[in-house]
Amino acid sequence: MIPLYLDPAHARVALIGRGALAVRRLAWLLDAGAAPDVYSDGPSFDLARAAGATLRTELPGLAELARYHAIWIADLPRDEAEALAAHAASVNVLVNVEDVKALCDFHTPAVVRRGKIT
Repeated sequence: MIPLYLDPAHARVALIGRGALAVRRLAWLLDAGAAPDVYSDGPSFDLARAAGATLRTELPGLAELARYHAIWIADLPRDEAEALAAHAASVNVLVNVEDVKALCDFHTPAVVRRGKIT
């Protein structure tokens, strides 16, 4: 793996998911300064509340996926995650499927933040 950080001012990112893992990943992205678009065809109450106006109540199609540099997928059954990851790969988008290493182009490291220090 090649470690790198994406500058949220220059990288368009999205989160696709439904439940608690997606809520945690959304919080992680927001804490990092990202403004991800959030897609969910069945968001939990907590995800809908956390995503607010950024929530799109559907899963993204190929045209939507092509707009991003990187996407995170959480809380989807493996077959759905695998299909989305394949579509994203077909348009050269980096993918992280939560807890499924075989479907990940990159890994999300643990991060400690103390004020402005990361």
